[in-house]
Amino acid sequence: MIFGEKEFNKIYDYIKSNSKFDKFDVLINAFDSKLTRFANSIIHQNVAEKNFSVLLRGVKNNRVGVASVNSNDSAKLGALIKNVETIISLKKEDEDACIVDKWEEMPSYTQFWNENTAKHTPEQMARSVDVILKKAKSNKIDAFGAFEVNLSELFFANSFGLKRYNPVTMASVNVTAMGDQYTYAGLSLGRNCDVSKLDFDAIGDEACGICLRAKNPVDVEPGRYDVILSHQAGEHLFGMLSYLGFSARSYQEGRSFLCGKLGTKICGENITLWDDGLDVNGQPMPFDFEGVKKEKVTLIENGVAKNIVYDTKTAKKDNKKSTGHALPANSSYGPLPWNLFVKPGDKTKEEMIKSTKKGLLITSFHYVNIVNPRETTITGMTRNGTFMIEDGKVTRPIKNLRFTESICTALSNVEALGNDPKLMGDSFGGTVLPTMKIKGFNFTSKTEF
Repeated sequence: MIFGEKEFNKIYDYIKSNSKFDKFDVLINAFDSKLTRFANSIIHQNVAEKNFSVLLRGVKNNRVGVASVNSNDSAKLGALIKNVETIISLKKEDEDACIVDKWEEMPSYTQFWNENTAKHTPEQMARSVDVILKKAKSNKIDAFGAFEVNLSELFFANSFGLKRYNPVTMASVNVTAMGDQYTYAGLSLGRNCDVSKLDFDAIGDEACGICLRAKNPVDVEPGRYDVILSHQAGEHLFGMLSYLGFSARSYQEGRSFLCGKLGTKICGENITLWDDGLDVNGQPMPFDFEGVKKEKVTLIENGVAKNIVYDTKTAKKDNKKSTGHALPANSSYGPLPWNLFVKPGDKTKEEMIKSTKKGLLITSFHYVNIVNPRETTITGMTRNGTFMIEDGKVTRPIKNLRFTESICTALSNVEALGNDPKLMGDSFGGTVLPTMKIKGFNFTSKTEF
């Protein structure tokens, strides 16, 4: 472990003994992160950081104060308590202020902590990265990216004596292979709780292969094309969709695209989406930042919007039970689903390509932003290898295009789902999804590169 539950209990005991809040909770997030970064096919940086943060939320007379510190020193913890008291004195009353006072018991999910990952050394990381670098050099292209091993501990306790603790490991690698003064590129990503399940040979081959095929891209006109989206590209659609609509807070405030649509069809019948923080195949997190056990929540079932997710505050407003999706107390977003799974299909990527008369094969999207949240319209660019498909074959690389499309419209036009689910994500959350074929995806402009 990194610091251990015993050390965190000492911090909690100090706050409990030295504060006079009506009620409070403490969230401690610890991490031990090792990073090997490489550029121009050379490892140029090895760094490590071990730290933790103590987030204290206090409630007094229905006024809420939140502050944090990254120290277990008693003087610093005392100052933290005073800071929260000062903030409370400046705040207005919040009738919805609440601290979890009871919850369902749950075991420690030891399967989320992998010893292979926890004991992985910088030397082992360098050897893994070297597999990729040798592939790039042999192909006379350059490799850029990073390999990170992250160990984390999450501890939650409150004034009602409720406590949670769980450690998690995660290993991730991202590789961008680039050629001819960075004029064409290929991307490959890997992510798993168990570092031994990352196939560096396959990741290197994929990045280099895409890069080599992307050389000398040709110009094409924007318009509607059938597209085959890789895992990296598809993840943007589901990540944005969860942010735009499935939070109880945005739903209660009338901002969600789901307002008035729960129980109705919002996309194709072949789309089923759920959130499950207890599935080790995703990016697991057994409880949320209020200590509530994460429930498996079906968000979309056969195209029909089924549920939104709750934290304690939003659940109280709707007379519901929290689903275990609270963010930290200093967050303004409300609850969010961030352990997503998309039901896969039965097609291979090769079968999708073969069935396409004319379309595009897209490796990844870049700089994706929201245009119209109520319409789920987003925009972004293709990147790291975009290819024309003609008569069932990938024929040539093309220059990047800008897309502007409604996510719900795109997901209503999914012709095929792959049998190849893969975890995509970042330090915050992840999505396990397959390759997708979408009909008539809208591209609005083109580039010169």
